[in-house]
Amino acid sequence: MFRSLFMFALLACCGTSAFAQPKDNSPYSRLGLGDLVQQQFAASRGFGGLSAAYQHPFHINTENPASLAFLSSTAFEVGLYAKFASLESADGSEEQVTSGNLRYMALAFPLQNPVNRELERDRNPFRWGMNLALVPYTQVGYNLNIQNIIPAVDTTTSVFTGEGGVNRFVFGNGFRYKNFAFGINAGFLFGNISRSSQTLLNDVSTSYTNNVENDYSVSGVIFDFGAQYRHDFTSVNTKGEEEPNGKSIVIGAYGNTRNSYTTRADQIYHSFNPVTNDRDTILFEQDVAGKGKLPAEFTLGAMYEVRNKMKLGAEFGLSQWSSFTNPVERADFENSYNLALGGEWTPNYKSYNSYAKRMSYRAGFRFGTDPRGTDGDLKYSSITLGLGMPIISKGSQSFLDWGFEFGRFGTDEGLSENFARITLGFTLNDSSWFFQRRYN
Repeated sequence: MFRSLFMFALLACCGTSAFAQPKDNSPYSRLGLGDLVQQQFAASRGFGGLSAAYQHPFHINTENPASLAFLSSTAFEVGLYAKFASLESADGSEEQVTSGNLRYMALAFPLQNPVNRELERDRNPFRWGMNLALVPYTQVGYNLNIQNIIPAVDTTTSVFTGEGGVNRFVFGNGFRYKNFAFGINAGFLFGNISRSSQTLLNDVSTSYTNNVENDYSVSGVIFDFGAQYRHDFTSVNTKGEEEPNGKSIVIGAYGNTRNSYTTRADQIYHSFNPVTNDRDTILFEQDVAGKGKLPAEFTLGAMYEVRNKMKLGAEFGLSQWSSFTNPVERADFENSYNLALGGEWTPNYKSYNSYAKRMSYRAGFRFGTDPRGTDGDLKYSSITLGLGMPIISKGSQSFLDWGFEFGRFGTDEGLSENFARITLGFTLNDSSWFFQRRYN
């Protein structure tokens, strides 16, 4: 156990540097703290990213911490992603963008080994699950060249560049009594964002180039709360007794109130003449402390399940981004929403002669607005597909999960992006944690 925790901590340290180096060119990441990163893992990404009512005995759901109490095995998950996009501007120009990186790492486990519970015939209805995860929260990566014509003066070129992002280390706990569960996540934010802008006159060699450089760090804590209730349907058996028939419906919700974060910023504003090498520093500030606010968010969902066979779900979320503040840069955001639908089908998880029947097939749909738009004009829509491939090794079941997303993001009359994302997740399960061996 302690060796696994040490390896997770080591991978987390290595993964932090990988998260902070996006190779994307996303113009909208110039605003706020950057592009928000989807927090769902590969399995749920395959059916629309459903997470409010999603629970699984072998997969981790960090979005709703209540689901941790339904884990039946220790799970270690690592995810990779790749993105292929085509940026289209209002004038018809296009740019192809390809990027990829490490997406997430997580370790979750039940606090009492389920094998021990069975051996001891423990019927205590209380369960407790715990989770450690490292995921990117936002990503910044852009390189823009904009030309403006000033009548009777000249043509100016503005160059905007930015990189970095904010990461999130999550410590979650889920508590369950019978079929009701409650959970809490403490998400520790940390990261750095670097932005620069440069404006110059194209044809006047003696003109000054204006440069603004802004580097700042972000830190803070986000507390998320979640709850789930599962209703198991029953049927009358041959003895005339009611017993669960494997069908259930789960109602789930998670969210957070407004959370604060702090910044430490360095800013320099200077002009430079490329001919005379003259430099004029207009503003120079170091280690300026600031305090901002993150929005309150709430997501509600439901999922119908036939055990080991089928899942069908839907969820709706709201985010109060109009209350978001950034002490380093002005941010005029608006409230946003998202809608997701999805399902999963497993033909026969016990099949001995057909691996294809043991695999899980997923599909979903996502639609919503982005808070950086105006009057809801910045939207995204996508379809998702997924494939879950079980792997049996030394008596333990693990998974290889694929998530595919194809969609569009942007405005109808401005900058837009057609994209394809691929997420590959590895889930390693182990039932030997906290196992107490007994000898008769």
